[in-house]
Amino acid sequence: MQLRTRLAAPALLALLVLAGCTPGTASTGSGPGTSGGGAGSGAGGLDCSGAKADGYDLFVDPAITIDPQKSVYSLAAGDSIGFTYSKHDDARYPQYDWESTYIQPSDGSVFRSDASFFFDAENGKFTLEGPQAPSGIDGGPYAGFVTIGVTQDEASNGDAYDGARIVLARICVVFATSE
Repeated sequence: MQLRTRLAAPALLALLVLAGCTPGTASTGSGPGTSGGGAGSGAGGLDCSGAKADGYDLFVDPAITIDPQKSVYSLAAGDSIGFTYSKHDDARYPQYDWESTYIQPSDGSVFRSDASFFFDAENGKFTLEGPQAPSGIDGGPYAGFVTIGVTQDEASNGDAYDGARIVLARICVVFATSE
């Protein structure tokens, strides 16, 4: 009986791998608001399902491509997330930015953590690299959201700056424990 039990576990694991699943991760499929795939490296099974705040629905504009495509992204050391915005137009002086929020595990509250511009954005391509950790917060790891936005000149002539920020994506991430 013990031999059957020892053989059953590897067989079950092989079946899960062949089916495209891994233990401890969930796949949400693909389509608007999801990126498909499993959790990123270092994600530890965390996701954004514990968030109890309105306005934090996952979203990916069809004009933005995220590489790699995952349902939960890791921002641990050595991890990076690449973005390509197909509607990039140098004549509109686009400024790409990101802001992060983390989810408090005890009650699902969502708190703003950090924000910055993508200073290395070129031709609508930019990268967010780990380690990224919630600012001033001890412990973790924490799940949260990264919101990608663009602000650009709507007049396309450089004289009239509209300044309207457009949200391009809101993705689920697992932050590093420290930067």
